[in-house]
Amino acid sequence: MYMVAKHIANPNDIMPGDIVPLKAIRQSCHLIPLSGPNITWPSRWTSDNVLDLSTFFLLNNWSSKFAYQTLW
Repeated sequence: MYMVAKHIANPNDIMPGDIVPLKAIRQSCHLIPLSGPNITWPSRWTSDNVLDLSTFFLLNNWSSKFAYQTLW
C-alpha cells in the first residue's frame, strides 16, 4: 500500500488545491488512517473527524479488483 500525507498549512501558507472536473474522477479510494506506532486508534477519532485529525494514510489498492489494477 502507498502512504500519502496531508499538507499541513502554516498560518501564512496557502493550501494547495485544484478544481477537478467531475468527468476526470474515475473512482473513489479507500484511505486507512495511520496513528503511528500505536496499535489502537486515538479515542478522539470518529468517522466524522478522522480525515481532519490524521495526517498520514495508507491508500488501499486491494479494496477492489479495479483499484488494484489502477493504483498498483
